[in-house]
Amino acid sequence: MKEVKRERLSNFELMRIISMFMIVVWHLITRSNILDHCSETIYLILKLLQYFTIVHVNSFILVTGYFGYKNKFRIGKITSLLCQSLFYRVLFTVIFLYFGIVTLSQIDIFKNVFPIDITSYWYLNCYIVLLCIQPFLNKMIEILSQREHRRLIFVMIFLFCLISNLSYQVNIKNDGFTIVQFIMLYFIGSYFAKYPLKENIHFKNYSKPKKQIILVSIFIFSWIFNFLVYNFCNYLISFDSSIIKEVGYFFRQGCELYSGFFVLIQSLSYFLLFETFSLKSKFVNHIASLTFGVYLIHENVLVRGELYKFLKLDVDYVMTSNIVILKIIVYAIFIFIICILIEQFRVLLFRFVNKGKVVIKLKNKIRKFMIEF
Repeated sequence: MKEVKRERLSNFELMRIISMFMIVVWHLITRSNILDHCSETIYLILKLLQYFTIVHVNSFILVTGYFGYKNKFRIGKITSLLCQSLFYRVLFTVIFLYFGIVTLSQIDIFKNVFPIDITSYWYLNCYIVLLCIQPFLNKMIEILSQREHRRLIFVMIFLFCLISNLSYQVNIKNDGFTIVQFIMLYFIGSYFAKYPLKENIHFKNYSKPKKQIILVSIFIFSWIFNFLVYNFCNYLISFDSSIIKEVGYFFRQGCELYSGFFVLIQSLSYFLLFETFSLKSKFVNHIASLTFGVYLIHENVLVRGELYKFLKLDVDYVMTSNIVILKIIVYAIFIFIICILIEQFRVLLFRFVNKGKVVIKLKNKIRKFMIEF
């Protein structure tokens, strides 16, 4: 299968930037202790914001399927991601040990400097597995008819979104942090690349503004409905009846998972909305290329352990909701910009190192080995 070189579309690159910013906001809410200390009103506002940003991870995999279904396997992309991860794990291990910020055991140090990440960055680990099996998924996508492709998606959604979240069966359990979730989203993203929404029989006669209104409406409905279901389940859990409590727990478990049905619909409408935009910007493309570094930096296990304690968001429980939300947004912007600057420095450093003869020889040997393999 011939690989088609695609131009980086700034509309989807802008989506990457916004989605990564959403991830930072999500982590500020979920990683800090603010939800455990705030008032009921602030809690509901923060949960509403959290449910708005829940589309972030799914959108990255959808766009991977959208552009990746015609790509060939590239070992260079995997080694690049591993080197990027290793750089930050080693860097922060050295910094935190040197300044005595943390105390690490020998096994913790070994895990942090081991070339392949085995303890953190769940997204990176799943993503690398997806890249490894990508050629086989692409081969399957190539031979599937549109009807078969659509049926496969419906079957996967039924099993791994609906049944999985409404069942305690561990053999089909999918909480959204699994390779199963990534494969499902990859197939969905590739489907809309092969069969664009603008060519769909139900949408092809609609104007662009009308499509955008429909997609925004679906996003808002999914967002609000999912939030209301979560709160109704909490209401059921407050009952004394064990049966009603169980029903509340049963339905609530899918509301905050990336694999939740309404989360999936919300993510898909968010993704398809950006497909309707027309944008070309080298600046947007460049910033988007640095966003994965934002994830690797602020989600580093050492950084994460100290960052949210330092920000002390939990003290805002005595303040108004406006100040809490403002501080979260300001902190998110600050974290995002700092991480972008650090990642830009790493890119320039790697670019300089990659020009070295030793590095070039090593890369050629690895490439030759993989080709022969």
